[in-house]
Amino acid sequence: MEKRVATRVGKATLRARLRAGSGALVAALLATIGCPTPGVAGSDFQGPTEPAKAPKGVKLAIVSCSATLKGCQIPAEAAVEAAKALGWEAAIFDGRANPKTQGSAMLDALAWGATVILASSVDYRSIQLPLTEAKKAGVPVASVGQGGDTPNALPVLEPGQLAWAFAVDPDNYGLGKSIGEWIIKDSDGKANVVAFNDKEFDGVVTQHSGIMDAFSKCPGCKADEQTFSANQIATNLGPQVVGYLRAHPDVNYVYMPYDPAAFAVAAALRQAGLSERVKLASLLGDEENLDLIRKGGGQVADVAFDTTYEGYAAVDQIIRYLNKQKLFEPHGENVPMKVLDKSNLPEKGNWTADNGYKAKYLSLWK
Repeated sequence: MEKRVATRVGKATLRARLRAGSGALVAALLATIGCPTPGVAGSDFQGPTEPAKAPKGVKLAIVSCSATLKGCQIPAEAAVEAAKALGWEAAIFDGRANPKTQGSAMLDALAWGATVILASSVDYRSIQLPLTEAKKAGVPVASVGQGGDTPNALPVLEPGQLAWAFAVDPDNYGLGKSIGEWIIKDSDGKANVVAFNDKEFDGVVTQHSGIMDAFSKCPGCKADEQTFSANQIATNLGPQVVGYLRAHPDVNYVYMPYDPAAFAVAAALRQAGLSERVKLASLLGDEENLDLIRKGGGQVADVAFDTTYEGYAAVDQIIRYLNKQKLFEPHGENVPMKVLDKSNLPEKGNWTADNGYKAKYLSLWK
């Protein structure tokens, strides 16, 4: 494996170039990978078993990073569904994919009278003032979809910096590693990949580490790293990816770290006539992206994890936190996930875990 630093648009990025190895090494690698194991099977409930009686009179505010991004909105809507089943008041405040608006949304949640706040895919570093105000008001703030808690690494805070009371997330490293292993196997250990990273989200950064570590073990693969931000999805992300691919004609796989970005890129690839040359893979499991795989729309694989489960798991941990019970470990409550391609897609709709988790959670909260 060869690593070097490449400079683009005035920013240093790390390029991992993996020199070709012997056929025996590649064969051994592929045999080791086999079918990527996504971590938590959808048919087995691996969440908590200890009851946690839901307290009464809770006002739950959910600050969604953006109502237009399903990875933010589905856990938020699931948390509302779970909260209302408990007789709680619940409301979603739209952060509109802008850190300033997300901060304002959290302040609006406090003004609404929230007794607890759940932030969905919001970066704690960009909302320090609202977190300070929440702390003054005695309102705990938890997170879903951002990373920064078990089974992922805890954030390293600067002096005086605030973060979440706890966070609920899937195994982000495992997500990235799984899709990396799928690409390696699909390419017979010869993938030439560009992997895009959105550094706004700790969970995405951890996923990126997982996929790059997978490629580092593939002697016949080449992997380059690029960055973007969520606000580019509706503007110039597609042209950015197309421009990169035209400048790098040997690249045959594109990895986007979440589905809304992949959906925009798939459209740009089709328009540019590149969808036959490159294979697009992503994470999340949005229905629109799974339809792209079903219909040959440019995307070929997706690591789906159950974002509705995330919302229920977040409410479960909120109950335990308010009750001063020990939180379930890992704090992500083993979010179910699965690598999907054309061979194992559900016939229609999203992939969801089939372990009856909603009923199981509701029975714990009685």
